[in-house]
Amino acid sequence: MPPDIPKRLFLPHAHHFIHRGAIGSIAARRSLHMLVDMTRNSKLAPSLRSIAGHSSTRAKLLGQLLALATLLLLTFYPAPAAAYVDPSTGDPTAGQVLRPFKAPEHRWSAGHRGVDLALDVGAEVRASEFGVVTFAGSVAGKPVISIDHPDGLRTTYQPVHARVRAGDAVVEGQVIGTLGHPVDGYPGLHWGVLTGKDTYMNPLLLLDMPVIRLKPLNVL
Repeated sequence: MPPDIPKRLFLPHAHHFIHRGAIGSIAARRSLHMLVDMTRNSKLAPSLRSIAGHSSTRAKLLGQLLALATLLLLTFYPAPAAAYVDPSTGDPTAGQVLRPFKAPEHRWSAGHRGVDLALDVGAEVRASEFGVVTFAGSVAGKPVISIDHPDGLRTTYQPVHARVRAGDAVVEGQVIGTLGHPVDGYPGLHWGVLTGKDTYMNPLLLLDMPVIRLKPLNVL
């Protein structure tokens, strides 16, 4: 197995750093290693070595080859964007919203730090994206599940009786629990998204916009 690409890959003479996530899929990273190996093992290698007599020159030449290879990979293997789904339905578009998101003016101010989605008590709740469960338990008498995602976001689901445990890896749409009875007077599934320790965003912004199809008017 080829060695993994470092978290930050510096390309000499490319004048910038490229983050590992920008390289895209595993197939793309393997292709990068294959291209470098082919260059080293091809008939051109002796010529390249004769041209690059010093180790510093070899490093520069290899850097230029890596820069070219990376540009090609970014063209043919673009990094996929994270795709979230509605945890109440598993669909990429939002279901019925009972209570919308309302950002607080300040961290300590009142607001609604998430959305309440229509869902029956006992119905299955799904992970909105791939991630790792960081918490599955009770907070102030309310069953809560938290999941950390590779893009740095954390999603929360409540009141949800967990079928997963902290440390479990989950995939998009996987059932993580069932909806419990409301404990704060509001029905449905509360879905929250944290972008930082005390900062929240509207979860619906992670979903696809619904497709609106206009029907032609009947011509008399």
